[in-house]
Amino acid sequence: MDYKKVGLEVFDAVGGNENVAVVTHCATRLRFELKDRSRVDEEKLNQINGVLKSLEANGQFQVVIGPNVTTAYQAIQTAFTGNSEVVKGSAGDNRTLAAKFLAVISGIFTPVIPAITGAGMVKAVLAILNMLHLIDTSGQTYAILNFSADAAFFFMPFLLAASSAKIFQMSSGLAMMLHEPLTKGKAAGIALALAGVYVILGGGGANSPVGIGLSLFSVLFWSLVSVLMRRVTQKYDAISVTRYGVGIAALCYLPVCLWEIAETGGIHLDAPGILALLYMGVVCTGGAYYLWNKSLSLLDASTCSAFYPVQPLVSAGLGMLFLGEKTGMGFWTGALLIVAGIFVNLFGNGLLHT
Repeated sequence: MDYKKVGLEVFDAVGGNENVAVVTHCATRLRFELKDRSRVDEEKLNQINGVLKSLEANGQFQVVIGPNVTTAYQAIQTAFTGNSEVVKGSAGDNRTLAAKFLAVISGIFTPVIPAITGAGMVKAVLAILNMLHLIDTSGQTYAILNFSADAAFFFMPFLLAASSAKIFQMSSGLAMMLHEPLTKGKAAGIALALAGVYVILGGGGANSPVGIGLSLFSVLFWSLVSVLMRRVTQKYDAISVTRYGVGIAALCYLPVCLWEIAETGGIHLDAPGILALLYMGVVCTGGAYYLWNKSLSLLDASTCSAFYPVQPLVSAGLGMLFLGEKTGMGFWTGALLIVAGIFVNLFGNGLLHT
């Protein structure tokens, strides 16, 4: 069966470029975000040889093709011009707010599922080989395979950013959100810094997978906040942005704090505890957020992001200083890579301001 022809016929049946805002695919389905659902010719669609069924789910119109969906999708891409009216909120988009939200979330996460699945399969194979004592966990083969599996999760923010760029009709790479150019200097700097973080973390061998996963999600959300703040700080001053941000965060945390007080029977604060809270509130929250928002108003988000990898470096250093934690050659190698990455990023693109 010619699935290229199937893809083009499906594209025509759902309304073509005049009706399709965004098209993605998963393992078996073509997923469309449409401007007007009523313009879909379902009778014609269901008669196409190769279409198993069509349905609506998660705010998207989905067409089930089967395992050859990639071929059909590639054919559609040759004809799709990528009109973005629905993303910008055109009058023809009659979906509910909940449907739009689900469509965006689904469209962002669906393309990265193969990467997550592949990484999980590699991890499973490594676990089986380790159980059967067929591989040495301290050897280079295990380290390389483990690193390959970790890469999908380690670079998850970049994968999600790439899929987000497609949903929001923007350019790819670091330019996808703010139209900032991904130069060779920035790319090399980011690669060096990420390699340094990986070395400091010990290659993921003895670390908690749950902890690493939570850290990756925190990086994702913080990256998204930085991008949004970059836009906001172009319109409003850093003090106002920080004031409203901290105020909204306080309102969100208040119910959790009240629940914790009710569960624990209240808390007792002595002088050191009060000073610690003041430090966290004034310096770590208010001061740090103001400085970050101010830097975003002066620099590109991609330039500010060059300093992300400094956090594990500083944390490791403070752990040595205050907790007596020991470090080896891996720490100093990682530190050197992080510092080199930052300098390459900044000097390589002429963005170092004095």
